[in-house]
Amino acid sequence: MRLRELVRWGVKSVGGLAANLALLTLWVDGLGVPPQLAIVPNFVIISAVGYLVTDRWVFRDEASASGVRGHAKRYLSMQSVMLGGKAANYVIYVLLIAASMDYRVAWALGAIVTFLGTFTGNKLLWSSDSPTP
Repeated sequence: MRLRELVRWGVKSVGGLAANLALLTLWVDGLGVPPQLAIVPNFVIISAVGYLVTDRWVFRDEASASGVRGHAKRYLSMQSVMLGGKAANYVIYVLLIAASMDYRVAWALGAIVTFLGTFTGNKLLWSSDSPTP
């Protein structure tokens, strides 16, 4: 593991968290969507942007996927890793909301808890896709 990649993952994650919280606020406070459902459109938007940032910046020293098929395969693999993190995050989120915690704080705490697991899973994914020298 390279420290530079971990720092980049952290920057990407904080940016994603900020965007997620801004969108959650829009859905919940602006449009009246229940907080338990408001994370669904966020996942679609944030996951697409997160893939691009991860591929082009976080793990840019690893081999980039090539062609539409290569990117589709890597995107789906990344989403499998991220869904595990999101599932854990969602359980934490729902439990903390049920305990009367603000939905934004609940989401942030869940994201912090799942940070290292999703980094490790994605680092392994990008490394396994790299060609052997």
